[in-house]
Amino acid sequence: MSTEFNLSSLIATIEQNYDLPEILDVEKLSSLRDDIPDDEATYKVITTARAFVLRPYRTKDARAIELHNSFIKWAEQGNFERIQKLILNRQRGESFDYLNRRWWLSEFIEARVLSWGQPINSLWDCEMAGKSLAELHIALKKFADKESLTPLNYPQSIAPIDKGLESSIRKILMSEPEYEHIADGAVEVLASPLQLIRNRDESTMQLIHGDFHPGNILFGDEDVEAIIDFEYLHFDDPMFDLAYAAIMCCVNWSKGLDDGTVMTSELRSLMRGYTHAAGPKVDENLLHAYMIVSAMVNFAWCIEKDSERSNSEHFYFLAAKLVSDVSNILERITF
Repeated sequence: MSTEFNLSSLIATIEQNYDLPEILDVEKLSSLRDDIPDDEATYKVITTARAFVLRPYRTKDARAIELHNSFIKWAEQGNFERIQKLILNRQRGESFDYLNRRWWLSEFIEARVLSWGQPINSLWDCEMAGKSLAELHIALKKFADKESLTPLNYPQSIAPIDKGLESSIRKILMSEPEYEHIADGAVEVLASPLQLIRNRDESTMQLIHGDFHPGNILFGDEDVEAIIDFEYLHFDDPMFDLAYAAIMCCVNWSKGLDDGTVMTSELRSLMRGYTHAAGPKVDENLLHAYMIVSAMVNFAWCIEKDSERSNSEHFYFLAAKLVSDVSNILERITF
């Protein structure tokens, strides 16, 4: 955390940049990570009239930020309803600078936000998550077509998940004495799913969310109110988003013997919502491959971020169960 960060100075910077009602309070919102630094956190800005959400962009890449803002502004024109609308500053810009970061302000939506390690227990929530993801994929494809964006002409900063993955995971595991003995085994687990992913039909590539998990879904009483955090928009197969949603929303987090077990009813509800909303065609084998890869990516991420040991073990158990129980998993995601 930057030692220069000061909430009072942040509030003063907001007031300098935006025409807002009087600010009464600023509250730090809960996050997937308990130890998130103040200068990376998300805040609720409470004014005399209404509330707003203030957050820093999670990337410093100008192209990623531009794509994030362009999609939200396009969505605001009636093209996709499940977003938090941008609040423009006095210069009609989308952001402001504070402590070497760019920050942006959006409307506040009262909703349930789930967190890491707290799976979606409601079958309805799972179905609505699948439905909203399918609708997002349809919207992202329309947006890319309108902007004439393709994997060939858009120099994205985020590569498809399979690019260089083996070496990245090996490097992370070898850097930790506690895990270096399983580095070869982890890479071996990835071999078969990565081969399937790399042989996929390239025509299925489109803009995807890139980080679709419960913490980025705002649930209302009757529907998903908004999907947030579009900083990781990039071209990849939409099955990656669906697979990531599956391992984050439909898996047992008990930290016991059942930890890492895919929950049948929840997964089928997610798939029902996605398929009934007529999203991109589901390739069950490719989806299963992306589920294994996503689990291993999160396993390595938890180690790299020095997350709670039980979190890294959870994803390792999940990957192992996905590999050993292929037929049952494929049966659950066939809808």
